[in-house]
Amino acid sequence: MSNSQRLSNVTPRLNPPQAAGGTRGDISLQLSRLYVAADILLDRALQNNIIDEFTILAGGGEFMLGRQCIPYVWKETAQDCGLRRFYLDLVACSETEESLTRFKNHGFLAEDFSPSYVELITVLAGASEEPFNVHKDVLCKKSDFFVAACSRQWMDGQQKTVRVPAIEPHIFAVYVHWLYSDKVDIEGSTENIGAPWKDNRHHSVKDLYRLAMLYVAADVVLDAALKDAIIDNLTVKVERNKTLALDGECVVYACQHTVRGCALQRCFVDRVLSCEPFMRQGFLENYEQMLPKEFFCDLAARVFGLAKECAYSDFRPKVSRRDLYRDSPDAAEGGTPRRIRPSANGVTSVTPICFST
Repeated sequence: MSNSQRLSNVTPRLNPPQAAGGTRGDISLQLSRLYVAADILLDRALQNNIIDEFTILAGGGEFMLGRQCIPYVWKETAQDCGLRRFYLDLVACSETEESLTRFKNHGFLAEDFSPSYVELITVLAGASEEPFNVHKDVLCKKSDFFVAACSRQWMDGQQKTVRVPAIEPHIFAVYVHWLYSDKVDIEGSTENIGAPWKDNRHHSVKDLYRLAMLYVAADVVLDAALKDAIIDNLTVKVERNKTLALDGECVVYACQHTVRGCALQRCFVDRVLSCEPFMRQGFLENYEQMLPKEFFCDLAARVFGLAKECAYSDFRPKVSRRDLYRDSPDAAEGGTPRRIRPSANGVTSVTPICFST
């Protein structure tokens, strides 16, 4: 069953407890349905609030487990979700002080992802479906995608397998390194940093392409922290190596696989504008046919945006300089342009062109 179908089955039955009638069992079922809706919408804050409400009711002795709650929750939620753990403890030791203490200490919060390093998930990356065994808690701590993908409804049977065909295996390997170390390691060489552009270009382009692919992967798995770390990595590389090259194919890849205006595209636009004029001109000329028109539009918009930060007199086009718009050969030297007219007797006359001022 798809998430949209699950949500459509849940929402018509969500009513305020007061309107639902009345019993404490009804309240527990209503809150359970709301928890499932929050799970579908990936609203972990709402899940936590619902668990808070359950613990308050249980701690005050006002909680009653509805007859339909446990079958419903076990059907609609993942194995290790907070609500299941709450119900298990409630059934096992609801009369003991230990249970009430755990309720008050919020031991069942949905955001409690302290790694246990027990349960493994197999992630099949790329079209080749290369397997990676990663701890579930580590994945879910950083990726909202895997929080949803690790639910029972998204698993492939009992194999605990999640597929990410949009991420190449060598890029997912870098992502696994990030999961466990909080470091972006693209395995690029740094030995040529500071070397001449022609010697360093191969390494810098390769690193940029890997970072772009990793950014796209972070976008797929909804890992915002990794995207920020990649942008930080890019800016550091630019600061350390002023000749850091851009490759047209890398920019095209970023434009095709990310949302226009995202941080990566903005970073590439600013990189083109900030590099040396001869590099910028060469880049635009070499990749004019390859780059999407949206990239040029963003370049132009960025130029106009920067112009607003300058004094108008410094950026204003010199429309009064006629030589900037002349086509005659002597216009470049600042001379007066002339109109050449052949006469009937074969003698060519040259007449100066006059402009009104």
